[in-house]
Amino acid sequence: MDDPDGRAGVDADPRGEYARRLEASRARAATLTRRDDRLGNARLVAFLVAVGLGGLAGRGDVGPAWAVAALVGFAALVVAHGRVLAGRRRAAGSTSGAWRGSTADGRERA
Repeated sequence: MDDPDGRAGVDADPRGEYARRLEASRARAATLTRRDDRLGNARLVAFLVAVGLGGLAGRGDVGPAWAVAALVGFAALVVAHGRVLAGRRRAAGSTSGAWRGSTADGRERA
């Protein structure tokens, strides 16, 4: 046992660990931002399809089940998008005000 403190694998300089965690949080936030954008666009398309199918169903050109199916798809996208937005808020919190420490050159952050 070369480690009398029981701190094997712990970085002696916590700034390195803070920087690693901050980078991981920023990467997660960027991933969630891209997912947010894609889901927002998918929701718009699904809504427009549901409206179009609703109009066609009202004229009798398609069965109403098609419009209902499109609305169910839209609702599923709303739920998924809400989860992504919640995750994005959590990730943004961990990258903005939650990180306090020193800069790379040793100066204290304000």
